[in-house]
Amino acid sequence: MEKQVIQSVGFRNVCQDGKVIGFQLKIRLPYYRGVFLSQIKPGRLVIDGEVFTKDQIVWRIGGEDYTAEQMRGDWKTHWHPLEPATLFVAKEGGLAQGYHDITYGYCVTHSYMPP
Repeated sequence: MEKQVIQSVGFRNVCQDGKVIGFQLKIRLPYYRGVFLSQIKPGRLVIDGEVFTKDQIVWRIGGEDYTAEQMRGDWKTHWHPLEPATLFVAKEGGLAQGYHDITYGYCVTHSYMPP
């Protein structure tokens, strides 16, 4: 796993039935203890100036998919710091091949620290 939160490995378009339905990227948790999904506050993703809100992003953690709303109430599923999460965004045609300017932010609360 790379040191950066946004990983270069795993950034690609996603195909289904021969058609590009969106794209995915992987991020890591920069916190050594891991967190439960309810502790994650998803943010917005900006790629080449195009904004994708938290409601457009599906998180895959531990082989399961979660929306921001599902994560908010999930206090049982744990995200381990050595396991990258895959973020999926539905976008017909995906992204053009080549380099992209990517910004993504999210917050994590910790049980022993005030929000």
